[in-house]
Amino acid sequence: MQLQRAFTSFPTGPAGIALLALRAAVGATAALEAGRILIGGHAVTYAVAVGCLCAIVAGVALLIGYLTPFVSAMLCAEGACLMCVRLPVGALSLLDSHTATIALCLTAAALIALGPGAISLDARVFGRREIAIPAKKPPAEF
Repeated sequence: MQLQRAFTSFPTGPAGIALLALRAAVGATAALEAGRILIGGHAVTYAVAVGCLCAIVAGVALLIGYLTPFVSAMLCAEGACLMCVRLPVGALSLLDSHTATIALCLTAAALIALGPGAISLDARVFGRREIAIPAKKPPAEF
């Protein structure tokens, strides 16, 4: 029986620091842009407000490294939807161009493949564990 894993091996050292920086870049960008759209003073639709709240939650989850592959997949899906939806007139954001949105989606896709790294809540909760398998005992004779 093969064990399927939702996470990679949680790399440490320079690779773990690089993954932390990657998570911080994607998470902060998503959360700040969504927050700016919500508090920008423009009339936003219900769908845009829900999408922004999801992006804020996803951004914070990426910053702390919680459920990184799943949250990154959610941001990829949101980015794809963002390219199809028009924001209210006058809502300025860094992700105003399709190029910036595609770059954010590709970076989030890289996080899906690479995982959260050792400096994350995922590593603390789902990290390496030692499994002890007891030796077989001979059957009892009657």
